[in-house]
Amino acid sequence: MIQTNGAELLAASTLWRCATCRPGPTTELSGEAPVSIADFAEPEKRLAIYVDGAAFQVGVNLRRNRFIRDRLRKGSPPWRVIELRAMDLLEGRSLVNRIRSA
Repeated sequence: MIQTNGAELLAASTLWRCATCRPGPTTELSGEAPVSIADFAEPEKRLAIYVDGAAFQVGVNLRRNRFIRDRLRKGSPPWRVIELRAMDLLEGRSLVNRIRSA
């Protein structure tokens, strides 16, 4: 079970409302089966955003996620992969603006 605090939920809600992307499949190569479901994705822009919890990103989970995200970055055409931590979510709207301008 994933545990979050109220600030993380509020920030995630802000990101969800302000972002133009929603959770979605990501694929290494155009037309292939998805290799991952990003927390937020814009497939037409090949943008994938993952929000990582510190408790989950250890050992096998960390290695698996690095492998998947590296595959996406090296895809044809490549994905722009943004990795966020729980603390990043506290930025709220400024985080959304930073992502949009990146």
